[in-house]
Formats: sequence, structure tokens, C-alpha cells
Amino acid sequence: MNRQDSQHLGFTLIELLAVLTLLALLTAFVSVSMGTAINSANKLKLIQIITDYDRDTRELAHRLDRPLRLTVSIDHQSITRSHIDAEDDKHAGVPLKLPHNWKLQTVLTADTELRGNAIDLYCTQHGATHTYALQLHDKNNGSLWLLVAGLSGQVSEINDEQTIRNIFKQLQRHDAH
Repeated sequence: MNRQDSQHLGFTLIELLAVLTLLALLTAFVSVSMGTAINSANKLKLIQIITDYDRDTRELAHRLDRPLRLTVSIDHQSITRSHIDAEDDKHAGVPLKLPHNWKLQTVLTADTELRGNAIDLYCTQHGATHTYALQLHDKNNGSLWLLVAGLSGQVSEINDEQTIRNIFKQLQRHDAH
């Protein structure tokens, strides 16, 4: 091995810095992409949890052939189901606690706006409720509005509060006729 060959065995400082810079850029890109994916997954999980709890309440009311109550508590950050005629309801079920990063901020119905305390939403023995909307907030995702259709229980993500209020105005007009 001659002297000239021994000089090309290693990387130069510039080559090492270039590789490290590329690795840092790739790491940053992957971190941002993963953070976005994780936030989206957390939001979808929240929507699914609320959808499942509402659906289970409707199905239980139908199966028991008796009305139920959904109590949405902003103060306790929970949703609880119970029988309407029982204060001490052993079949009430476990309250739905929201994931720790999500905070319940507002509950809207066609005639009620709640930003504190709790509200009771009634579910008939046939599984119908009034249409209601929940505003949830997460520091990573911002505000999220979920509209729960009274007859079907379908949950829709709505972009803003004004759209929710317009939907409720339309429902009130429809109910008046």
C-alpha cells in the first residue's frame, strides 16, 4: 500500500458534516411528519370514543325500552349515562373521561349553550336525542366541533361554531313547521 492510497481511506471533515446535516434534516422531517400523524390519530380516537359512547347509550335505551340521560359535564370533563328516573343508578355505566390532552369547552343544542357546569341530554327509549354539538380543545390540534345528529347519532366534524349555529337555526325552522 503506498502513501497515496492511505490518504483516501477515511472521510474528510466536510463529508462527515454533510452527512450529519442530511441526517439532521431527515430527522426533523420525520419528527414533524410523525407529530402530525400522531395528532391526527389522537383526534380520530377522540371522535371514535364519543361516537361509541353515544351509540352505546342509544342502543342501551332501545334494548331496555326505557329513556336514558346523558350528562355532559364541562366541570368534570366527562359524559355519563344514567336512567332518567333513578338518582342512584347502579346500571349507569362508567363515565366517559376524555383523553387527557382534550378539554370539553362548550355544549350546544338548538336552545342551550353551556360553557360551564353540566347539561342533561335525554335519549328516548327508541334511541333518539336532540341534536347536540360539543366543542373540544387540544393544544396541538386547536378547537374541534363535533355535531351529533339526534335521530341517527351520526357524528360529524364541523369547522366552526357559526356553521353549528346555522344548522341549529335550520333545525328550529324545521321544527316550527
